[in-house]
Amino acid sequence: MNTPEWVHEPEAAKRLAIKQNSLRTMHRERRLEPGEHWVYATGAVGGPVLHDLTAITEMQGRKTLEAVQALGTDVAEPSGLGS
Repeated sequence: MNTPEWVHEPEAAKRLAIKQNSLRTMHRERRLEPGEHWVYATGAVGGPVLHDLTAITEMQGRKTLEAVQALGTDVAEPSGLGS
C-alpha cells in the first residue's frame, strides 16, 4: 500500500486538476469512500475534510482502465489530444 497524502479540499481539487464542486459530487455520489479517500480531520461529523491524493489517483487509474477496457480497445486517446 502506498503512503497516504492527506490534504484539504481546495488543495485536493487543485492537485487532481478538477473543480471543488466535482470533488463534492464524487462524495455525494459515493465514488469516494470514507476512511479510504477522505476523512474528517477532527474525527467529528461536519468537521473539516481531508482527502488522500494517493488513494484517489489510484482509484482514478483503476476506473480509467476499466472504462478503456469496456470500450473494447487496447488504448483510447484522451479527448483533445491527437494529431
